[in-house]
Amino acid sequence: MRSIISKILMILGSAVIIYVGVNLYKMEVAQNHYLKLANTKIEKESKTQANEKNNDKADSEDAKEELKVGDVIGILNIPRLDREIPIIEGTGSDSLDKGVGHLSSSYMPREDNMIFLAGHRNTVFTNFNKIQKGDSFYFKNSKGNYKYTVKNIKIVPRDDKTIIKKYDEEVLIVCTCYPFGYLGDAPDRIIFYAYPS
Repeated sequence: MRSIISKILMILGSAVIIYVGVNLYKMEVAQNHYLKLANTKIEKESKTQANEKNNDKADSEDAKEELKVGDVIGILNIPRLDREIPIIEGTGSDSLDKGVGHLSSSYMPREDNMIFLAGHRNTVFTNFNKIQKGDSFYFKNSKGNYKYTVKNIKIVPRDDKTIIKKYDEEVLIVCTCYPFGYLGDAPDRIIFYAYPS
C-alpha cells in the first residue's frame, strides 16, 4: 500500500513541477516576443516622429497618447540585473504575463507625475532583491530613453493604495510582491521610488 501511495505522490509531484515549468517557459517565450515587438515599435514610431518633426511640427506631440490595455508601450532596462523587459499597458494578469505592467491611470516619462510599473517577483522581476538605492532603471519608448535613479525603497502591506496618488514631481514607482521567497500570495509589496537623473 505504501508503495502505491509513494508512486501516486511522485506522479502528482512530477505533474506539478512539469505544469509550473511549462507555464514559466510560456511566459518567458511571451516576454521575449513582446520585447522584440517593443523594439520594433519603438524604432518605427521614432522614425515616424522624426519625419513629422521634419515636415511640420505635429499637433499630436502635445496630445496625450491614447493607450489601450495590452499595448506594448516601451522597454524597462535594469542594468543591475542585465535585463530588458517589455512594458505593457495595464496591470491585469494578461499584461503581467507578457512583461511589466504600466498602470493605466498613471503617467509617462516627462509628464511630471507618477509613472507606475508592476511585475511578478517570480517572472519579470526575478532577482529584484538585488536592486539597491543608487541603481538605475531606464524607461525607453518612441520619445526617448529616460534614466531614473532609485532613491528610496519601501515595504508596504499589499492592500496599501496610498502610493497611487498625484505627485508634484516625476517619479517612477516600480512595485512587486514581497517577500521574494514567499510561496503563495505575498502579504506585502516592495516599492522602488526612482527619480529622473
